[in-house]
Amino acid sequence: MTDIPEPPRHVIRLTESVQMAFRLIPAGSFLMGSRGYGKEEEPSHRVVIAEPFWMAETPVTQAQFAVWTVAEGIEHKNHFDGKLDHPAESMDWFQAVAFGQSLVGQCAAQFPSGFAGAVLPSEAQWEYACRAGTETEYYTGDGEAVLAEAGWYGEDWDTGSTHAVAGKPANLFHLYDMHGNVWEWCSDVRDEMAYRKRPGFFNSRAWTLEDAG
Repeated sequence: MTDIPEPPRHVIRLTESVQMAFRLIPAGSFLMGSRGYGKEEEPSHRVVIAEPFWMAETPVTQAQFAVWTVAEGIEHKNHFDGKLDHPAESMDWFQAVAFGQSLVGQCAAQFPSGFAGAVLPSEAQWEYACRAGTETEYYTGDGEAVLAEAGWYGEDWDTGSTHAVAGKPANLFHLYDMHGNVWEWCSDVRDEMAYRKRPGFFNSRAWTLEDAG
């Protein structure tokens, strides 16, 4: 699948100056996992995403995350603080989940029809969204030479900081920073044997968001 129409876009406003944009990821199937990167990513297996789902265009930014922490009086400091258009980081998994839940109470009226909840994506949803119809090592191709086209990594960290989101080209689902910049939380429980246990089917109609951890 290489000819993918641009997914529908939906924007919610957190404050007068802070908003979040989401893309509707279509249902489909993909080959999940890879070989040669450790047993936690093997064996490769076909997974079906039976329902479309919404996903944030970028990792949650410091400005977006601060809307919640400030409103709730939560003390949170990013390691690379004061960069509002950079990914939020240095929170735990429970705070990432709570941020999603806060969107339900704060922005429910802005969600599109069929909204079921603001949750972290499963690992299957995340990898499907990242690959965006490709079966190469990265959505830009194979090898480190093309990784630099899509994500910040390695020597890019010599700046001693994360980078502003959407600084590199998006994938075919119009999602940014799916490679590099920061690690991201998923909803799954950590299990190195998950690929050997997981059935090749995942059904979801959740409103999902990326969150840096």
